[in-house]
Amino acid sequence: MGDVPAALEHQPGQTARLRLTGLRDAAWTEMRQYSLGRTFDPRSNSIGFLRLLLALLVIVNHVYPLGGFGSQEDPLYDFTRGQVDIGAIAVGGFFVLSGFLITGSFLANPRLLDFFWRRALRIFPGYWMCLVVVACLFAPFAWWTEHGDTFGVFSTPYDSPWNFIRSNWHLTLRQLNIAGLWSSTPYAHSIHDMAADGPLWTLYAEFQCYVGTALVGLIGLRFRRRWLLLVFALLVGVARATSDLSPALAAEFLHHLPPRVNTELFSRLTFQFIVGAVFFVYRDRLIISRWSAVAALVVAITTILAGVYPGVGEVCTAYLWIWLAVHLPLRRVDSRGDFSYGVYIYAWPVQQALALYGLYRWGVVPFLVLSVLFTMPFAMASWYFVERPALSLKWISPSMLLAGLPARLTAWMAWQSPAPAQPGQPHSGSN
Repeated sequence: MGDVPAALEHQPGQTARLRLTGLRDAAWTEMRQYSLGRTFDPRSNSIGFLRLLLALLVIVNHVYPLGGFGSQEDPLYDFTRGQVDIGAIAVGGFFVLSGFLITGSFLANPRLLDFFWRRALRIFPGYWMCLVVVACLFAPFAWWTEHGDTFGVFSTPYDSPWNFIRSNWHLTLRQLNIAGLWSSTPYAHSIHDMAADGPLWTLYAEFQCYVGTALVGLIGLRFRRRWLLLVFALLVGVARATSDLSPALAAEFLHHLPPRVNTELFSRLTFQFIVGAVFFVYRDRLIISRWSAVAALVVAITTILAGVYPGVGEVCTAYLWIWLAVHLPLRRVDSRGDFSYGVYIYAWPVQQALALYGLYRWGVVPFLVLSVLFTMPFAMASWYFVERPALSLKWISPSMLLAGLPARLTAWMAWQSPAPAQPGQPHSGSN
């Protein structure tokens, strides 16, 4: 019987099971060549291009409400009957890629201080500078457009530019507007809302995901239980479904969120972040192939047509983002700089300024083109003068510095204390 052990030659059932096991193992070995762990190259992928694309898609989404075009919603929202829009797809893609990358970063270096140091360097310097630019540049411009002078905005009593910076420095966005500005824009007229920089609230959700990654990661690393991440994903998925089926119930569970944070959006973004994290943890078992991408696309479209896109459809879309990151040939788009973060945080105030100047009257496409053209200089300046210098400090390891602190203190104290006098040698200060 060839390679079948002699002891099993007269046991047909056992022989068949062994052969099936061998075929299964061989098939799995063949399939693992297409696993995400084998096909994804951390140093050569298209994530940089995708992040820039996603940031530009957010601009596309915001063109409609900020310019007052049509129903204030983008075409995808109308096509899916309100299930999802271009902005939701784009921001969800950001969170999927972030969950994938941040989980890998934590597992590579699970020291908490180092992890949060790197995350803070990525978010806060650019965010703080954006607050300053919005308060000290865009707000005075809006005040001049709506009131006829420039510096009167700084003397407003409660919602001044200074208070905007002071109230929002910790990501919670306690003050959304400055001095009642932007009230003459189409967005204020149609949505009856005014925000100095609308997308900034998602950074709070992002940082909360970092905290969750650290907590779940530490528990999983301590006890070697990857399935804990799946349990966490299930809990977040339940919250996601709850927010769709019963927004009031979801709000009850998520009442700790800062004011004006959309509970449905928060649960959706958290869910997509954790999906990206699951993809990384199970990267050796997740097959990344052309046919699986086609299947994911078909399922996503089917869920849209059936009106059940949230949940399964979002997981399939997340898979497509990871597939594109692996297979797209656009691997050097960010070689000169990662402008996606700057595009994301500066596009809204730029579009508001263009709307104040009445450029939305030129139409959707001109308003979109101008939005991109005027946003890019801010994004590039943010990268070259704020983000990149801050990220150059990632090599500093707070945990290593703290670990060596006792030895340094001991050495410093020994250097400060006088040396003991030798026998027969007079003490210092003696005559």
